[in-house]
Amino acid sequence: MTGMDPICSGGEKTAKSKLGPYLAPIAVLALSFGYAVGWGSFVMPGTMFLPGAGPAGTVIGILVGSVAMTVFAFNYHRMLQRATGPGGAYAFTTEMFGADHGFLLAWFLLLTYVAILWANATALVLLVRYLFGDALQFGFHYTMAGFEVYFGEVMVCVAATAFCGAVCLFRKRLAAWLNTILAGVFVAGVAAVFVAALSRHEGGFAAMGPAFSPEGGHFMQVIHILAMIPWAFVGFEAIVHSSAEFRFPVRRTFGILLAAIVLSASVYILLAILPVVSIPDGYANWREYIEDLPNLSGIDAMPVFAASKRALGAAGKSVIGGAMLAAQLTGIFGTLIASRRGRDTFPHCRVRFRSA
Repeated sequence: MTGMDPICSGGEKTAKSKLGPYLAPIAVLALSFGYAVGWGSFVMPGTMFLPGAGPAGTVIGILVGSVAMTVFAFNYHRMLQRATGPGGAYAFTTEMFGADHGFLLAWFLLLTYVAILWANATALVLLVRYLFGDALQFGFHYTMAGFEVYFGEVMVCVAATAFCGAVCLFRKRLAAWLNTILAGVFVAGVAAVFVAALSRHEGGFAAMGPAFSPEGGHFMQVIHILAMIPWAFVGFEAIVHSSAEFRFPVRRTFGILLAAIVLSASVYILLAILPVVSIPDGYANWREYIEDLPNLSGIDAMPVFAASKRALGAAGKSVIGGAMLAAQLTGIFGTLIASRRGRDTFPHCRVRFRSA
């Protein structure tokens, strides 16, 4: 029977000695925010938020969920007071509860990071299709779960992931700088489109009705949104893996996490309300438009994109497309920056095989 034994030497100091502080507070905020909000924020208003809870239920659910996320943020903040350094929750769990618990947690974290990386990388295909149609639909293709996959689109996903990975591997300061710029582009794009749409909106709150979805009670609609909040904010705590590289005291981490939650919630709310304040012509309210989505195609089938085009004309398509691209790239950068800390958690450990 064969097993494995970890052999470690040198202690925690060896792990930290290879890590130099380079992450400023603004870079950490951008990392946390960019990791929490990705491509889903542009799709969910038409697929889950408005159909499931309407504008009022969505806003209430996101706000309540954000308060719940602050509890997690505070717990991570306290955790860093006990175990500062690479590894984050994995290192803390291993230290406090042993290697078995740490191993189990590591697999959960791995699944989370892989899911975020995969989702944001493959969502680039959706962005290309909505903006450029079938421009990249060439080469071999196959169908999976009813979705046509083409070689050209696969190469875009691979190229984007490879580029971000190379930058993170060889130029970590550049990666942090690019991620910060992209997060700024993301927020600025969403804010610009929403302000433009709001300035053209007529009728005030009365024209934004109905407040809730006709399906189910109001309370359950809020719960429906609240149940999705852990998914919507997943990854916002990934910055704890890089705490050894902070250029500021770890006691400021809670404030940064809190700011990331507020910023993330604001972006989710703005994108969810955007189709409500900018309804396409021919529809009496947002409900009629959302119910007709299965019969639409292209930009019209994407409420956020359709609202942006209506608010800013042809430029709106480019502005919201750039914002979505920035959101996807921050998700990829965030995943790679967080996951690369795994090699630094116990770099002094090696595995020896044993026989029994």
